[in-house]
Order: sequence, then C-alpha cells, then structure tokens
Amino acid sequence: MSKFVQACLDAAQAQTPYPSFVEQISDPTVDAAYTEQQEFVKAQNRDITGYKAALTAPPAQQAMGIDSPVFGVLFDDGRASPGAQIAVPGGGVLETELGFTLAQDITTPVSPDSVLEKMDNCKIMIEVARPNLPGKPNGLDLIATNSASFRFIEGGSFNPLATEVDEIETSLEFSGERVFNGRSGDVMSGQRAALAWLINSLLTVGYELTAGNILMTGSVGGIAPTKPGDYRGDFGSLGDIPFSIS
Repeated sequence: MSKFVQACLDAAQAQTPYPSFVEQISDPTVDAAYTEQQEFVKAQNRDITGYKAALTAPPAQQAMGIDSPVFGVLFDDGRASPGAQIAVPGGGVLETELGFTLAQDITTPVSPDSVLEKMDNCKIMIEVARPNLPGKPNGLDLIATNSASFRFIEGGSFNPLATEVDEIETSLEFSGERVFNGRSGDVMSGQRAALAWLINSLLTVGYELTAGNILMTGSVGGIAPTKPGDYRGDFGSLGDIPFSIS
C-alpha cells in the first residue's frame, strides 16, 4: 500500500481532510492519480455498486486545472432512498443526475450509437458529493481520492430506449426555492456520449463493468453547496426526489 493511500485511510478514520496528492507525489500525473484511486478504493474493502463521472462541464474542469472529465467509484453503502436525511461532514455539493444500470457485463469499448441498448434501465438520481480536500481542490487531488464519491439517492426508473434521455428537464429546490435547473442533453455532448465516455474510460484503467452496475453520467444543470434543510430534485414527468441535509 502506498504512503498516500495509507494517509487517506488514516484521514477517513480520523474524519479529517484527505492529504493532497500533488504535494505528496513526486510526479503527479493523471495516470498516477488513477493508480492511487484504484488502490484507495481496494484498500477500503467496500462493495462497489457502480461508477460516476465528474467535472463533465468545461468550466468545472478549468476551475480544477484539468482538461477532461474524471471518474470515480460508487460504493453500495453510499446508496440512499428518497426521503433520506444525510449528514455531510465538512460540507459537499448536490447534483441532479441520471444513473444508468448495466444489463450485461461490458469488457470492450462501446459507441454512443448503441450504448443505450446495453442498459437495463435509467434512474433519476441525486448525488451528494464530498471532496473532503484541504484548501482549493484540484483535479488530480480529486481523482486520487475517488472523485468526491460519497452518497447518492436513487429515484424512479424508466426505459432509456422509450424516453429521450437528452430531453429531461431537471431542477433542484431548497426550502421551496429553485437553486438551479438544467437539461440532460447538456451533459458533455449528450447522455449517450457521456455514458460511452464513462464506460470506455473505466475500461482503460482496468475497472470491471458488470451487470447491475450503476453509471452516473454527471451533473445536470449545476451544483449547489450543501446546507442543512429540505431539498427536492424535480425531474418533471419522471418524478421527484425529496431529501434533507442535516
């Protein structure tokens, strides 16, 4: 186990911020960051239930000093249901998203044109992301510490072949007031492209993609810092997801 991963485990145990990858590694690169991410994920000995895309919007990438989206692992114990009350130590951000469920194992690259045929369903989702990083976060620190993966809330499911996945309007409300809104097709160059990018990127670094895995394609519309109170993710005719942050 690397010294960096051990320091991350120690920080998680002590409930303190993770160390900075770029300050602890002599040659901090994207590839090295994903190597540390995989070791950190393995060392936690938690069941993997899927994967997430992050920093899918160019402004978010620029703010983090990186030139592409990133990805991380979703753990099964991070799953929550609508109505959940979630504590976020140190604070985090909230996102409305779509989460696709794999109908089959995938071992070879996929194309955007046919990727939806490999899905069992799609669910409306809320991600509660928690970077837990010191100072101003950067992209490599984010990758190495599993891309702010923390909690996610699953809402209702629908058939992505029967509903146009790029035409879903979403919004997040806090205490009845709209915080942000967005359209699903604005993620990367559309949900099909985002989903194919996530799958192919995961295969490149060696993650296993198995039937039942959830694939979250990135924030729709924006992000909101967590504040204590009541929230509602509105996905139009697909339903909503009420929850609270404590």
